[in-house]
Amino acid sequence: MKFWARIFGNYFQQVQIPPFGKFIKGSPVQKNTESFEYYYPGNGKWYEINAYPSQGGVSAYFKNIDERKQVAEKLEKAYQEKINILESIGDAFFYVNKDWVVTYWNKETEKLLGRKREAIIGKNLWDEYPDVVGTGFYRQYHKALETQENLDFEEFYPALNMWLEVTVYPSTTGLSVYFKDITLRKESDIRLLQSNERFEKVAEATNDAIWDWNILENTLYWGAGFKKLFGYQIEKNTPTLESWTNHIHPEDQEWVLQSIYRALEKPDQSNWIAEYRYQKNDGTYANVIDKGIVIRDEKGNPIRMVGAMNDITERKNFEISRSRYVSQIEIQNEKLKNIAWTQSHIVRAPLARMLGIMNVIEDNDKNLDDTLMWLKHLRDSANELDEIIKDMVDKAQHLT
Repeated sequence: MKFWARIFGNYFQQVQIPPFGKFIKGSPVQKNTESFEYYYPGNGKWYEINAYPSQGGVSAYFKNIDERKQVAEKLEKAYQEKINILESIGDAFFYVNKDWVVTYWNKETEKLLGRKREAIIGKNLWDEYPDVVGTGFYRQYHKALETQENLDFEEFYPALNMWLEVTVYPSTTGLSVYFKDITLRKESDIRLLQSNERFEKVAEATNDAIWDWNILENTLYWGAGFKKLFGYQIEKNTPTLESWTNHIHPEDQEWVLQSIYRALEKPDQSNWIAEYRYQKNDGTYANVIDKGIVIRDEKGNPIRMVGAMNDITERKNFEISRSRYVSQIEIQNEKLKNIAWTQSHIVRAPLARMLGIMNVIEDNDKNLDDTLMWLKHLRDSANELDEIIKDMVDKAQHLT
């Protein structure tokens, strides 16, 4: 007792040190060696003690392991912090060693794959998931381990009907695998792709020049109609709003832009339409009618605008020609009305005389001289009427 008191101080007298006490309190000689770690409050140090029973006493060896103990505590603390991080991240995470044995499986992995960590830790990944063997997951994991290169990929897992985004970090001892469920995003991407494909097919099928303006990014999509209608090689250009406005006729450019910006500034307005002149690739101008629909976010701010341009040059030219033709007909009709009105008064005079002469002849008592005189007047009136009719025909011919 005095020996241990000299080593550890009076504290040894107050506190029994298990399991060393059975060697120092006069108990029968023990045959087993005892090894234990002991924290000595007197100096705040950790000791490793090895006690060996011997005839008539105890042989003990001890050494200060305080530094090793502190390092072990720091390692344990760092390990727990690492575990806490892996458990708190939003991504699912698991670790397999180079023999594909699962050594870690966080809570998010449990949630996504529906397997508790207790049921899979220490087991071979491919034995537990035989349906994955031969899939993209299997090939990518083996590639990462063989090449020691980080990999990112997306893969569909049929068993859970789930799209997963996977990041793999290889090491010489195994693989760290992070993954997350991207099914909603992937389905949205697929629907968007299908929608774009349908949009492109419609754009190819129609004679209209389909366009799609991303207002936030100031990018403009042009359909195949721009090549058909205006001759532009759309595959060689990256259209923007400026490339569109630069081809609007200078006399139309200002009011067209003002009209489109007015439509964008009104949250309750979704439709826009304008007729203007648009320059073709050969330098000539086409008359177009342009219709657009404004797409807004939940706050009413414009984010996109889609629409179609249609070449109405032929229709416009026809309307102009028809208008001119109608105008010409109206002018000719007016002239004819004037001729008819004027000449009708001139025609009435000789015609009235002729009717009067005929009445006189009928009333005449067959006096030959008088009759010949009236016949002469009748001939003169007929000749006058003939000249008037010729004049009317001549004037009518000059109208055409």
